[in-house]
Amino acid sequence: MHEVEYIGPLTNEQYERLSHFFQENGKFIKEKKRLSLLYFRGEIPEDINDIKDEQVDLRIRITNKQPELTLKHGTFRPTNGRKEITVQLTSDQLQAQTQLLCH
Repeated sequence: MHEVEYIGPLTNEQYERLSHFFQENGKFIKEKKRLSLLYFRGEIPEDINDIKDEQVDLRIRITNKQPELTLKHGTFRPTNGRKEITVQLTSDQLQAQTQLLCH
């Protein structure tokens, strides 16, 4: 399976074209309900472009009520091929990991 992610603005026309394409050619697999807590070194950026060269992306996510710790390494550049590691957590571990990120 391949995951394709586009980060950036879409015009209404681009959205409609992509939506139509996926309705015709795609297959719905599953819906994800997700909460993400992101870790930033230093101040929280006002614009995501301010951290485009950051190599480490660390976050705690709760996806469909399942907590996980996710580390992405590499820049946002599409040619870089970021590596992603996800570790499943228990609810008890979630509290400890969240406290770690907040300090």
